[in-house]
Amino acid sequence: MNEIWSRRSSYYQGQRCRHGGKLYEAKYDICRGVKPDSPGSEKLWKPLPTVSVPVKANGAGRKAPGAYLTRSMMGHR
Repeated sequence: MNEIWSRRSSYYQGQRCRHGGKLYEAKYDICRGVKPDSPGSEKLWKPLPTVSVPVKANGAGRKAPGAYLTRSMMGHR
């Protein structure tokens, strides 16, 4: 589970957390209080890429047809 980094938690190898909008994974068993973005933390934390989920276009910008028939709907020339 990706939980938010906590100063009071100890992290074990492979455990993940979020800090500052980024995802990190512990390289080793880490005692509590070591921030993923602190100086020298690249030895203990590995930054992971975040996967963005693409937004599907569902036609929400298109106006729904009204209750009345228009000339274009009747095939009028």
